[in-house]
Amino acid sequence: MPGWSILFYTLAGAAGLLALPVLVWHVAIAFCGLAPARRRKNLPVPGRYRFAVIVCARHEETVIGQLLDSLKAQDYPRESYEVFVIADNCTGDDTAGAAKAHGAAVYERWDQRRIGKGYALQWALSRIREDYPGRFDAVCVFDADNLAAPDFLTKMNEALQNGADVAQGYRETVNPEESWVSGCYAVYWMFLMRFFYRARQTLGMSCMVCGTGFAFKMEVLEPDGWNTRTVTEDCEFSVQQITAGRTIAFVDRAVFYDEQPSGFATSLRQRYRWVVGAAQATRWCMKDVGRGIRARHKGSVDMLCYLLAVPATLLLMLQGPLLLLAALLQPLSPLPILWGILTGTAVSYTVAALVALLCVHLEGKSVRRLWKPILLFPLFMLPMGFMAVAAAIHPRVAWKPIVHRRASTIDDVLKS
Repeated sequence: MPGWSILFYTLAGAAGLLALPVLVWHVAIAFCGLAPARRRKNLPVPGRYRFAVIVCARHEETVIGQLLDSLKAQDYPRESYEVFVIADNCTGDDTAGAAKAHGAAVYERWDQRRIGKGYALQWALSRIREDYPGRFDAVCVFDADNLAAPDFLTKMNEALQNGADVAQGYRETVNPEESWVSGCYAVYWMFLMRFFYRARQTLGMSCMVCGTGFAFKMEVLEPDGWNTRTVTEDCEFSVQQITAGRTIAFVDRAVFYDEQPSGFATSLRQRYRWVVGAAQATRWCMKDVGRGIRARHKGSVDMLCYLLAVPATLLLMLQGPLLLLAALLQPLSPLPILWGILTGTAVSYTVAALVALLCVHLEGKSVRRLWKPILLFPLFMLPMGFMAVAAAIHPRVAWKPIVHRRASTIDDVLKS
């Protein structure tokens, strides 16, 4: 038995060593999020991009109107942007009719074989470029449950005019107090905005797009158009752009508001899709990363570490069972090892809660109003590790609609 114990200790140590470089990379960059925000020196804007604003919507009749109203209220010249709603496989729901009633141009897509936002974007961009040749200089993408601040397109235009190829806005949560789950989502996005996006902004690096609230120049689609295959098209698109030598800027003054799921089961389904998409990207995007590293494109190594995050998490998740087995098989009392595991768990929980508290404080939100999500944030994040294991075993997921219960307007949000 001692031989088996030594073997499991060795395997646990090897797993930790393999995951360590990826962990150190992400933690080192995250610390830069503590620095004051780095403001880009914007040059005078010589003109205005003509935006095609695309909203891919499926069963979004209840919320699509509020987003479209917020887009109509932009301080950007109305002749410089057009809003397109892609009613994607909407059955038993009048998303198309609601979008038309609020002044959007509507395309209806029916394809039960190629389901997903990436496919819908690919189809929509092909149709728009065919129907409006040379009309638009840039594209802006929203989800149907979003709301855009009045100056969103203006800030996106400034970023693109000043050298960015792609620009990502700042994501706020509309419903942080609806439930502890939506509150934890709010903390999660604060964490990413501060320690992933802003940290890279501080270092002068490209960030990534987060699925919605982003814009890009039409020219980045050349020569193949939108071309993603994973269920997280935003991750795949970001890797493609950064490893091709293009710049993705984080525009923290371009604010948009997003409704978060309030139920835990819905949250698990959504986040599992994210992890599966990241696992798919790890397999399918490594060639892009390799080309980017060979071409010495800035950010390619960062993308490598991003893609390795799921395998690294899987290795770290294996450490606990390996150490437990080693402790149970050794001839001496396993209590010290078990005590060490329990102590490590308690320390990890405390650190995660303190990080949540720090995020809320740094982003200028009310700690008093978000105390419950802060305390429960470690439990909210706990399933992500198990999802990495499940995604490695079964990297497939089916899209399911998220039920929206709120119908906040941009005026409601700004007043609150």
